[in-house]
Amino acid sequence: MEFHLEKHAAKVAHINLREEKHGDEPVLAVDVKITADVPNDFLSYLSPTLKWSLYDKEPGQGELIPDDTHMPHLRYSALGDLKWDGDMPKAVVTIHGLKKVHDFELVADVNNLRLEPKEGGTVAIAFRLQLLPTAGQSAALVGYLGKEVKISVVPAESETSDAKP
Repeated sequence: MEFHLEKHAAKVAHINLREEKHGDEPVLAVDVKITADVPNDFLSYLSPTLKWSLYDKEPGQGELIPDDTHMPHLRYSALGDLKWDGDMPKAVVTIHGLKKVHDFELVADVNNLRLEPKEGGTVAIAFRLQLLPTAGQSAALVGYLGKEVKISVVPAESETSDAKP
């Protein structure tokens, strides 16, 4: 599983602080649940045919909107939430502040992706960030709990693959 979000409106819906053992050493770990509404084009990150499987054009829409990719009509309204298997290890996650100097960057595993396709071409997504934060990062994350934020999520290899040797 791999996807990108760029300064997208989201909510820090839940935070779970826990302890992991790394050998005999206890290490602070955090699970963060993020929720957001995204355009159904997001589904193309997961599979090239997923959007086409879940959405369709409205009857007669072809003449009104020349964009063949605009598909707002949900094919199966009774389908409910979908779970997408897989994870994105070591993604770079940025919670954006009011100014660039206030941006908060983390490296986290992204998993537990849930999709809720909606009529009109929107998909509600929820996913979990799993990370080993510093004490300062933990405190900052708790401060975001329940708040709307702008978030960017980029697979870690995308950050380095653009670098010139």
